[in-house]
Amino acid sequence: MKKAMKFFMLVTFVFVCGLLATETGIASELSFSVQTELPDNQVDAKKSYFDLLMTPNQQQTLYINLTNDTERDITIEAEINSATTNSGGVVEYGKSQSKPDATLLYDLAEIVDVVESVELKAKSSLRLPLTIQMPEEKISGILVGGITLKEKQEEQKNDQESEALEIENLYSYAVAIVLQEDQETVEPELQLNEVAPGQKNRRNVITANLQNVTPTFVNKLAVSTKIYKKGQTEVLYQEAKSEMQLAPNSNFDFPVSLKGEKLAAGTYTMKISATSKEYEWEWERDFTIKAEEAKALNAKDVTIKPDYSWLLYVVLAVMAILVIVLLILLLKKKQREETIEK
Repeated sequence: MKKAMKFFMLVTFVFVCGLLATETGIASELSFSVQTELPDNQVDAKKSYFDLLMTPNQQQTLYINLTNDTERDITIEAEINSATTNSGGVVEYGKSQSKPDATLLYDLAEIVDVVESVELKAKSSLRLPLTIQMPEEKISGILVGGITLKEKQEEQKNDQESEALEIENLYSYAVAIVLQEDQETVEPELQLNEVAPGQKNRRNVITANLQNVTPTFVNKLAVSTKIYKKGQTEVLYQEAKSEMQLAPNSNFDFPVSLKGEKLAAGTYTMKISATSKEYEWEWERDFTIKAEEAKALNAKDVTIKPDYSWLLYVVLAVMAILVIVLLILLLKKKQREETIEK
């Protein structure tokens, strides 16, 4: 009994140590701090990010103070990106999987220049410069994006170490940058692009691509969707979400969940209504799901259990064949016995 208890305690100790060892590969907090130096042309001094009133062809240098609070030297990587909107209706100021929208006239990375990386000694601070060069032509509305700052991770020596530390530094700073040349209000305009089947988190959805074609934020966005079989009135799927925000000149795929149901081939109608404060939009769009499309997506959906009902038919068919073969054998045997008796 004592040996069993010792063994149990040893296994428990090893298990806990394993968990602690894994946790060391995850950055629990940032190793540096960030503070912006707001210039005189800051629109709102209460905001901690850059919200600047610029002029055509203006050049300006901004500064961000970086402080290393650790006992080791670190390298900080910097990257400029235009703002995008994710599928949850949230504006992202850092690197995104979304491609720049076709209506975006200027990529912020072409206007704001910063070094790719900077060395920051232990227990030290420095001023990171950002150089802005505005286009010669006057811009309307706002240009929005951000600078992402994160600690550079050392490359792993071998595959085993890489696997053990596959979760490295999940933390970074994203400082927003908003540039405008006047403070005139731009009325938002939304467009509905493609409606199509797809997947989100390996689950079937039908997405409606909504596009903000104007250089202004779409705030307090609420979207409601209903999907019908074409020509019918029964609602098959519906989705509603509010308190979303769209970045200027961006688009996102609004997902309608199928709640674990299989996609079925056919032609459908989606009705969408959207509101943003006093602005309203409505669309109605027919779309078709092809059989091969539905089959491929259903096979990848983790919530749909494989259909093995065909096995029942196979088993029944095999049993029927066996019965027929058995009857034939019995009949032949009986015929032979009758022949011998004669």
